[in-house]
Amino acid sequence: MTDWQHQIRNQLNLVLYASSWARDSIQEGRTQDAQDALLRIDDAVAECVLLLAEWERESHNAAPDPQLPDQYGTGQAG
Repeated sequence: MTDWQHQIRNQLNLVLYASSWARDSIQEGRTQDAQDALLRIDDAVAECVLLLAEWERESHNAAPDPQLPDQYGTGQAG
């Protein structure tokens, strides 16, 4: 596996962990913990999107796609 593949795998593992955390928190009525877990999921998914966009740019040696988000989520890649 390449470095970016390891990074994506780590982020997806975080999604699995956080979704379990959110589910448990909801069942136990811990709203703030559930919200925190959902924010972690959002962050991990955004990181995966950025990693895949970076990989795509590098693999195709192409200009950034303005439709893909940059690290700030503005849609101004590159």
